[in-house]
Amino acid sequence: MRNSVQGGETAVTGETTREPDLFASAIRFRSRAERALIEALPSRYAIDDQRPRNNAFAEVERSRRKVATLATANPSKREAHRMDRMRDKVVVVTGAAHGIGAAIARRFADEGAALALLDLDATRLAQTADQLPGSPLLTLVSDVTEEAAVDDAFVQIVAAHKRIDVLVNNVGGSRNQKLWEMTADAWDFTIRLNLRSAFLCTRAAARLMMHRGSGAIVCMSSGAREGTPWTAHHAGGAAYSAAKAGIHGFICDAAIELAEHGIRINAVAPGPIETERTAKMFEELCETSDYSPHRLVPMRRIGQPREIADAVLYLASQEASYITGTTLSIAGAR
Repeated sequence: MRNSVQGGETAVTGETTREPDLFASAIRFRSRAERALIEALPSRYAIDDQRPRNNAFAEVERSRRKVATLATANPSKREAHRMDRMRDKVVVVTGAAHGIGAAIARRFADEGAALALLDLDATRLAQTADQLPGSPLLTLVSDVTEEAAVDDAFVQIVAAHKRIDVLVNNVGGSRNQKLWEMTADAWDFTIRLNLRSAFLCTRAAARLMMHRGSGAIVCMSSGAREGTPWTAHHAGGAAYSAAKAGIHGFICDAAIELAEHGIRINAVAPGPIETERTAKMFEELCETSDYSPHRLVPMRRIGQPREIADAVLYLASQEASYITGTTLSIAGAR
């Protein structure tokens, strides 16, 4: 008996029967699964055929973010997951008053670190410090793009804590303009804020860490190091992309230079992250732009500051003891 397959049909001894159309079955199954998912959603999230799908996804995402924020802000949950990975460690965080920097400070405080927090915004820095769990805490109002200010800040940190175990270079930002409109001052401001600050603080910390033969440094790169469609299209971000690509090059070389001294240096590269400064912008892009990160990020959502803080903590911890010179992307597959 011989079987032959032609055009989706199987011929067996003259009798013809059609094989199941697996592709069509998969499509039907997918449709049923999607329908079940839609029906399971609360009515306010039901997807109306006449309603743009991105708006429905945006509402679901906003609800998910609220739940995630409540979970990560719950003190009892934080205490339950506390592992004291940073107990007896002195951790310096720059740009600690707002957003990702404040989340990093809280994450390290939850793990028992003795913190030194630096920022130019004295009011918000004090507010952030007041919200942290009880641990030895030093706050310094300092412009970390200025050499003398950085040296003075690190002298104060050593006077208070005697050493530095971890440095997190979180300071960053930009003055976005389209390339053909960008001024030299805007370019210099962005490079200075992101790269010069990382260099000055890393140099100061490394000099201290070398005496002890150990230390971990984490810098803040960005998904923008490879270009960001939503920023490039709407505002222009060449200077910021150059600065964050520079962070990657900086840590790659610094890792080789510092390895013999027992010091590791890495970077994290966040994708779009929701902070008090970015939340409204991302919502507006979701509703109005084809270049919205909700569309372009494969995971179809905006990241949370806690997700960046977790990655920074990992790279600073002994769990990453053989990792150096690496930029870790945290960008939902973007």
